[in-house]
Amino acid sequence: MRSRCRLAAAFLTLATALGAAGLLTSPTSPRAASRTVAIKAPPATSAKPRNFWIATFAQRPDLRAAVHEPDWNRRGQLALTALRRAYRTATARPAVLRVLARRGITATPLWISNAVLFHAPKHIADRIALIDGVTEVVGGRELDLGAEVNAVPSHPQAAPAAVPTNLVEVGVPQARAAGVTGRGAVIGIVDTGVDARHPDLAYNFRSRGGWFDPTGRCPNAPCDDDGHGTAVAGLAVGKTTGVAPGAQWIAARGCTAEQCTLELVLQSLQFMLAPDAGRGIDPGLRPDFINNSWSIKEPSTSLGRAMTALHAAGILDVFAAGNSGPACRSVGFPASQPEVVAVGATDGTGQIARFSGRGPGPLGPEPSLVAPGLDVLTTAVGGGYTRVSGTSMAAPEVTGTYALVLETAPQERGSGALYSTVVASAGRRPADTCLTTGVPNSDYGFGTLNAGAAVAAARDLIGRAATKP
Repeated sequence: MRSRCRLAAAFLTLATALGAAGLLTSPTSPRAASRTVAIKAPPATSAKPRNFWIATFAQRPDLRAAVHEPDWNRRGQLALTALRRAYRTATARPAVLRVLARRGITATPLWISNAVLFHAPKHIADRIALIDGVTEVVGGRELDLGAEVNAVPSHPQAAPAAVPTNLVEVGVPQARAAGVTGRGAVIGIVDTGVDARHPDLAYNFRSRGGWFDPTGRCPNAPCDDDGHGTAVAGLAVGKTTGVAPGAQWIAARGCTAEQCTLELVLQSLQFMLAPDAGRGIDPGLRPDFINNSWSIKEPSTSLGRAMTALHAAGILDVFAAGNSGPACRSVGFPASQPEVVAVGATDGTGQIARFSGRGPGPLGPEPSLVAPGLDVLTTAVGGGYTRVSGTSMAAPEVTGTYALVLETAPQERGSGALYSTVVASAGRRPADTCLTTGVPNSDYGFGTLNAGAAVAAARDLIGRAATKP
């Protein structure tokens, strides 16, 4: 009980910590922010270099009103208004847009990070970097997704005749016995796409504002050329392989079959904060949770700002810890951000998987908790099933559990209580490696996911809410 109180207090005071760090408030002038400018060219070794650039502006939105707003719909609108205001009033924006317009270059607003995306030769990016009020120009940075799929057998698997072993291990049968399946929750999936025609996934796809493909490959309906996103979706919401088959899902293509990039991921996350159902962007359509089974090795200003924006809008991001273990300090980014839930993977014996990313992170022990991630059964493109390994597959089990908790305690939508309920219900796994001892630690975090215990703990939240004066 004491550790749960500490968790709740820590999360509920996150807004205060972010404010103190200057992440929720605007500097008084662009000169108040760092003038450090980083130019990162597309890798010379890339077979298909992408000459995209993201220029980040100095001003930061004031998101404090959104963070403290209890009403879900109003909270999303307040966050969107603050983000778009900061972008619109950024002192460097007019000069940047003029430079690009003179050369016939299209600029894509990334108000989620107070930045602008453009495609241009490096000498144009160098010119943009010299404009006062531009704090960073980054390009060509790819994200680590391919390594997340640790093993995919070539032969298909049969449809499960019983509850898959990984779901049994995390207590899903207990939640289902209580009639809890995630109804009323919406999960966003930023990945390679999803096969929405799969019989396990077709029934709970929310078509209204439910799909975005910044590549233009599948503009009208979800598709998946790789299979990674379909595997992730199956573990979160699949009818026979998912933790929360009663939840709805939406998706955005943040990755192609070849790679993820900041370009695609940031556009996808921006869509998630305010999906467009054909009548303009609407934060009322945003998901409750976003599963992100990808990581980046180096911190990113624009991606870190996006995490802060999504948190302000009441969305809880769940991230795979990455597959760079067993070395210490191998947890990926943004899994190491304070606003997100970082998930490591366990093997078939319940021990931390060798490949699972470990902490500590910049702010202390990571990951937040662990879940089965070795040879787990899930959905495959084309209507079949497959077995997959990686922290990518542990993360959606946690995301689905949050949907179960939200169904149980819907009054806590967007609150820190949801975070603390799932994490505090984890089965404790002490460890004494990677510079940490006890619980939490940098192997297992707070322990192994326990969906049944989390649902039971969520009922306590209802009881407490009923007795409030």
